[in-house]
Amino acid sequence: MTNEAVINYCNYRKRKRKIIVASFLFCFSLFFIIGHFITNSETRHQPKLEEVVVETTMVQKPTKLMKVQQLYQQNDDMVGWLTIPGTRIDYPVMYTPGQDYYLYHDFYKKKYNSGTLYIDKHNNVGLRDINLIIHGHNMLNGSMFHDLEKYKTKEFYQKHKTFTFYTISEEQEYEIIAAFNSRVYGIHSNAFKYYQFYDAKDQIEYQNFLFNIQRLAFYQTGVTAQYPEELITLSTCENYSDNGRIVVVAKRIR
Repeated sequence: MTNEAVINYCNYRKRKRKIIVASFLFCFSLFFIIGHFITNSETRHQPKLEEVVVETTMVQKPTKLMKVQQLYQQNDDMVGWLTIPGTRIDYPVMYTPGQDYYLYHDFYKKKYNSGTLYIDKHNNVGLRDINLIIHGHNMLNGSMFHDLEKYKTKEFYQKHKTFTFYTISEEQEYEIIAAFNSRVYGIHSNAFKYYQFYDAKDQIEYQNFLFNIQRLAFYQTGVTAQYPEELITLSTCENYSDNGRIVVVAKRIR
């Protein structure tokens, strides 16, 4: 092969490599653009938790139960919807036995720093423990369980003594028994641990829980409960002490 032929052959190979590389880059770019478009399209059509909250909050009571049932079809981890008048607490309540999944996930199972309200992983929702503990973050922007802070004053309590928990099948009304500060204690501490009371084996254990929450209460409500009336405990972080908590306990009235 002559030198000229060799040079032409080498130039041909170079041009061929350039064409192959250019084609590869074009296909990769096209794939990336299409993937990006699809992802954005899915994101645009994926409602955010805030949108679900606004939409459901605006629904009137008679049809709110239907809205909860519709949302359950989208995520069967949902066990209800909590609404507290006079606050911004109007959110779905989730449940995943044995794990705190919704501590940092939203209703659509997306990573979300604010999390979603959820029932304690040690609770048994199916058999309905006497006391369901609902956890939520105390967010600085006022969302989630931040407004539990309002129950520090008796004036607010007197105007907002009840709240509603919509389950998948019914509307349940609860009357507040006590609001108080507490904290998470070490495993060897003998202090009263409200967050470990899920069920009561007898009336004595039940009344002991009531005695302790009323002992810690910011003020006396004059409301009590009788075994085995169902309770709900709302719990969020509070910076009054290390591992501090603000807690609101209520009993079911209908």
